[in-house]
Amino acid sequence: LQPLLNQLQELSSRVQVADLHNAGEYAAAAANGPNSLRRGDTWRRPSSRHRTVLAPSREGGPQQQAATHTGRKHADYSKGVPEGVAPPPVYKVDDALLPIPPPDTSRPLPAPEGSHEWDALQSAVSAAGSNFKSPNAKVTWKKWALTADNVALVVSAFWWVVAHIFRPDHPVADLIKDHAFSHFSRQYILSVLQYRGANKDLYHELWKKVVSEATLTLLREAYPKSAHKFDEGL
Repeated sequence: LQPLLNQLQELSSRVQVADLHNAGEYAAAAANGPNSLRRGDTWRRPSSRHRTVLAPSREGGPQQQAATHTGRKHADYSKGVPEGVAPPPVYKVDDALLPIPPPDTSRPLPAPEGSHEWDALQSAVSAAGSNFKSPNAKVTWKKWALTADNVALVVSAFWWVVAHIFRPDHPVADLIKDHAFSHFSRQYILSVLQYRGANKDLYHELWKKVVSEATLTLLREAYPKSAHKFDEGL
């Protein structure tokens, strides 16, 4: 994750007020929109047995129809997995099926199928709590670090690592990296850099560690047969 963190460090030194304003405007609009995701929400693919598909309505607009599928065993996902599709399970990261990123870079990438991203972040955040002596300080840290926004960041980091290290030649690898970095940097600006507490430096340092550790946990969970590749030296 160090290349990604290095890019974020460079970004933090070039943050403009306009960037904060524009990101905040989008977050407010998304939160108020009736059909939009709240900032930091993690979209999860429906299960392969019960998912919602889009079909053209008589008026020509899209309408949602509930459908039951067992999944397409012979579907071609070599150019990316479309949004709303549950791909077959993959156990090795070298065979990872990359999602086609949403056109709006403000939207988060989908969580890997069957993952427990909240648990991964919670475990890392709880372990980092040992850096604080008082119970109140530990509670404050957990409240700040364990949020939906940071869960979405772990998912973005997950896909960035898969695309950058293990699937660099995939047709959508560059799109995934650009999308993940855009989403990652926006939240980094809005949440992490905005913290001005007395423990600011410690928070920032621990934040990098917990996101890295949670990402490694998610990688091991998503691709169990490649777990040996996901060590601290990744």
